[in-house]
Amino acid sequence: MDDIHGGEMALYILMANGNPISFLLGFIHKQVFYEWKIAHDPAYEKYTPGNLVRLYSINDLIKNNIQQLNFMAGGYEYKRRLAPDGLVTENFSFYSAKHSLKGWLLLNYYMKWRDILKQKYQELKTWKRLQLLKKEDKGITQPD
Repeated sequence: MDDIHGGEMALYILMANGNPISFLLGFIHKQVFYEWKIAHDPAYEKYTPGNLVRLYSINDLIKNNIQQLNFMAGGYEYKRRLAPDGLVTENFSFYSAKHSLKGWLLLNYYMKWRDILKQKYQELKTWKRLQLLKKEDKGITQPD
């Protein structure tokens, strides 16, 4: 686990076999850590490297006397699980949907389609994992 504290920025990188598999980037202001971006290598997804890098970062932030963690925008389930009694934030976006195709698409994406698409994407990933497990159980391997 590498971490870099530079002024008001913190970058955490989770390594496996000398290669980065996950990172978390955030900013520190007045003893509050603002989690900006977290990502991981999909090849390691079954090991939940995003959760691991977050746990290591929280441990480091506690050691460095950071008093609060702010997950920032987005009402994702993992944020509600990790901070069930936390502050609620609201995001506001304004679109001119009446006069613009782009505005109409963005409005419908955020208000109607995004959650449905995310759920379908997760279902597809789960289905793909199950198919791979079935193939492994039958002794079938995928070509590289």
